[in-house]
Amino acid sequence: MQCSIPISTLTNSLTFNLSVGVSVNVQIIAINAYGFSTVSVVGTGAVIVYSPDAPINLVENTLVTLQNQIGLSWQAGLSNGGSPIIDYQVWYDCGNQSSLTLVAANITTTSYTVTGLIAGHTYVFVVRSRNSVMFSSYSLSVSILAA
Repeated sequence: MQCSIPISTLTNSLTFNLSVGVSVNVQIIAINAYGFSTVSVVGTGAVIVYSPDAPINLVENTLVTLQNQIGLSWQAGLSNGGSPIIDYQVWYDCGNQSSLTLVAANITTTSYTVTGLIAGHTYVFVVRSRNSVMFSSYSLSVSILAA
């Protein structure tokens, strides 16, 4: 497929409906007041990759949860965006709905135990995943009592 893209499109929003994993080869021609440039060599074939879907099924691991720690487990989102998941982050809101705090990063499994918590306190957790492009949105939250 060959197409031309006006500079106004490039400067405003470069959006094509390309599928994840599609290889794209690009040539560029520039234009200015003096005319057209020569055509560039064909690019090496970039592959379309998006951010991954948010993790799903975030739940408490009751076998690990104690007074001062909470066990969590989740599953990868339905799509990795065309690039393998590198790692996950666990975030929490300690109950005041003011802001999220990063608990742990660079988690390479789909489970984590949060330690150093206050017994009797309810924590709201979310998780997000990362591929070679960027982080996903946050998972649905789960509220858990440290007990």
